[in-house]
This record gives sequence, structure tokens and C-alpha cells, in this order.
Amino acid sequence: MKDLQKYFDISVFTSGHLTYAAFVITLLDPLNELIDHFYSREHTVFIPKLKLNSKDLALLKVDLRQSLLVDNCSKVCFYRPENLIPVVDFKGDSNDTHLLKLKEYLLTFVGCSDFRVKVINDLGLPSALISAPALQS
Repeated sequence: MKDLQKYFDISVFTSGHLTYAAFVITLLDPLNELIDHFYSREHTVFIPKLKLNSKDLALLKVDLRQSLLVDNCSKVCFYRPENLIPVVDFKGDSNDTHLLKLKEYLLTFVGCSDFRVKVINDLGLPSALISAPALQS
């Protein structure tokens, strides 16, 4: 995270409750130097039909052009798939290199004016998202 912090604000957004979020923050950033903001279930929107809490970045009042959500559950980014970087679950394997690959990929966003367009192009999302009303904000 130290390498990424040079270029980005880092936030943690968990679907867990506030107490769980605080626990995660303590593990990830024990010296309180790396994580700028954290959000928890209280910042999500419950979608009854899907029976899940969605992480809608627009509700956080952040610049959606400059925001990404890295998550192991793509369903949670129901409202803003163009801001999602999907990742696999970490299984505790000491040889796992996914986080290093993720870091390298995230660094390709440095200097990018609209992260969403890059995500759409890189991940092959439907091109209709590029002109979607949500991208106009």
C-alpha cells in the first residue's frame, strides 16, 4: 500500500459492520499512516431482490472519475460496475502473487483522467457504459 499511497488516496470499504471495519483497519494499517478513509456496511445500500448490500461509490461523495473499488465480490458493485476491479479471494498461500499483480495494474491508472473508461476498456465491459449517464458526473 505504501507504493500506491504515493499516487492515490486509499480507502477501505467493507460490507461488514463498523466494528469489523475498525478491526480490518487495525490489521492493515496499525500505525494509521496508509488508509485515508474507511467505510462499512452503514455506507452501503441494501438491495432486497439480490439480498445483498451494494457499495455505491456515488453515495460517498467521491469523484467517480478518480475512484476504483477493488473487491472479491463483483455483486457488491451493482450500481457502479465501471469502477470495479475484481480480485480473487486470498486463501493464505504464501506464494500468491495476486496482490503484486494488482499493485502493478493499479499503477497503470496514474495520470488517467477517468478511471472508469480505462476499466471499461481493460475489462471488456459493454461499451454502452462509456456513454452511460452515470459517467457524465
